[in-house]
Amino acid sequence: MVSHPVVGAPRPCYHWGAMDKDDLASRLARRTQSSKAEAADEVDRVVHQILAKLRRGERAPLPGLGTFLPGQKPAFEFEPQKDPSEREK
Repeated sequence: MVSHPVVGAPRPCYHWGAMDKDDLASRLARRTQSSKAEAADEVDRVVHQILAKLRRGERAPLPGLGTFLPGQKPAFEFEPQKDPSEREK
């Protein structure tokens, strides 16, 4: 947790900036009751799977978040998932 600079209220570590691999592995380890090393290995596996799909020209969905889209190399685009309340009827 990171403290809010003005109020001092605890905020999730990803609120004030991007999470890095270490932050993500720590959080995953806590939630899955696994070691940080096992969680870091799982993060590596997921990232590898995403990159492999993109390199093959395939979309790489992250359920509940959005989809990575293959684009001009070496860059990739991310298409955020739309909130169900914002969908056109």
